[in-house]
Amino acid sequence: MSILNLSRPPPGAAVLRRWMITGSGDLATLRMSLSRCLTRLSPLPEDLRQEFGERVNLVATELATNALQHGAPPAIVRLLGGDDCVILDVADSDLFNAPRLTEPTVIDFRGRGLMISRTLSTRIGWYTTTTAKHTWAVFAYVPR
Repeated sequence: MSILNLSRPPPGAAVLRRWMITGSGDLATLRMSLSRCLTRLSPLPEDLRQEFGERVNLVATELATNALQHGAPPAIVRLLGGDDCVILDVADSDLFNAPRLTEPTVIDFRGRGLMISRTLSTRIGWYTTTTAKHTWAVFAYVPR
């Protein structure tokens, strides 16, 4: 098991949208709303836009689920936009436990969210403020 890189997301990104997630029932709304935002934002050609949106949505779901399970609700999901990327920043109230990457096992299907997020994003990390722990993921607009 290892800890994610302790760092802040790339500077200069503007907050484009913010969602408050109070329970798993809010995740479907998050995915639909995030899909609409990404369709408007993405400079990618149509054939790449859908795959890009699916990767961002899957990571948003994984990070928000982790925030709900390991911190006290609500979780705050922010979509930030940079010149050549979007950034997901998900905050929860657990200031004391670092996000940990766990190796998947054949027996236990849980604990794969951060591994999936690291695989599907360009970069991933975490940081704390005085009130929240933030886990973030960058998605560059370049084809993978």
